[in-house]
Amino acid sequence: MNNARRNDSATKVINTTNDAAGSVAVTDKGEVFTQVTTLNPGTAATSLGKAEDSAHASGDVGVMMLSVRKDTAAALAGTDGDYQPPITDASGRMHVNVGVVATVGTIYHNKTTVTTAGTRVALASSQALTAGVYIKALSTNTGLIYVGTSTVSSANGVQLSAKEQIWLPISNLNTINIDSSVNGEGVTYLGW
Repeated sequence: MNNARRNDSATKVINTTNDAAGSVAVTDKGEVFTQVTTLNPGTAATSLGKAEDSAHASGDVGVMMLSVRKDTAAALAGTDGDYQPPITDASGRMHVNVGVVATVGTIYHNKTTVTTAGTRVALASSQALTAGVYIKALSTNTGLIYVGTSTVSSANGVQLSAKEQIWLPISNLNTINIDSSVNGEGVTYLGW
């Protein structure tokens, strides 16, 4: 039977090679002293470290991250800031909170054309949106569409060629105007 011997300075208890271990060095709190001479994780098959993007090989060793099976997601830690393991379901899939996905309310869509090139028009009358609007130049357009605010023109608008589109995160359709380089050309839009 080994005895514990208090040794707060962590000096050797065994003095020579092959001495019988008669006692274990401990602190005044009963903590056992341990001496680690090297810790080199490395990246070889028998090392704990692994090189980035290196493939798995049979016989690799490492510290495995464990998860807890919990078929219904719930916190395992007692309070905010506590450590806890990842949790997985019965199929091994990790529980992940993707947040709230907003559902689309009413969808608004239409076609807007510019009768006279160089004369901007509002994309639509006042219509509140929750996300924004896709604006797509008509596939039959031969010229450019210019997208912008109430001052849009060929000199400052975002240019769209036929079939090109743009997403604008706006709150009302009436904040967007379009102009065209060719009479009668335009866009379609889809907003929510």
